[in-house]
Amino acid sequence: MSNDHKYYPALSDRITFDDLPDFLNFIKELIQPVLNKVYYKNYYASKNATGSRAFYSMDIVPRTRISQELFGTGLSLVLNPDYKDNTISSFPITIFWQWEVLRYIKGFKSGNFSYTPEAFFNLAIDILGISKEEILEAAVRTFVISDELSPFEQLLSDINTLYGTAIDIDEFVERFTDAVATLG
Repeated sequence: MSNDHKYYPALSDRITFDDLPDFLNFIKELIQPVLNKVYYKNYYASKNATGSRAFYSMDIVPRTRISQELFGTGLSLVLNPDYKDNTISSFPITIFWQWEVLRYIKGFKSGNFSYTPEAFFNLAIDILGISKEEILEAAVRTFVISDELSPFEQLLSDINTLYGTAIDIDEFVERFTDAVATLG
């Protein structure tokens, strides 16, 4: 006695919640029951070393061929018949995702990210590997222009002029250092 049906593993054997990236959290509970009742073949997966990109390809296979008899004629319309196994329907799918933040921050979880300007600023500092002091120094050197004074002296002069203060350079350095320390 021969077995006409080939074995195809359940999709839930291949795809787990841990395999899905965080940005797909919203569908995890919805798809688990479906994954138990859907099967696959021709599975191929590729993920880069940093985990920031992944490619999956497979044919989704329902347990039986999806067909409908046409108006009592005895002829059936088969939805996506498989090219090798005429007893099933198969649906080729490909999934590719890319999340570059994972190249720089291992284990980044979008659910724990607040999406505030401060969170993006801190993320950029982590990715670029620079300190807040270096950012402030670069900003002053880039945006403060002076022909006669250093950029910091010009910034201090501009602050004194704008706010009517009389902060000297030593006091400014101390305040600047304190301000940078409070950012940390």
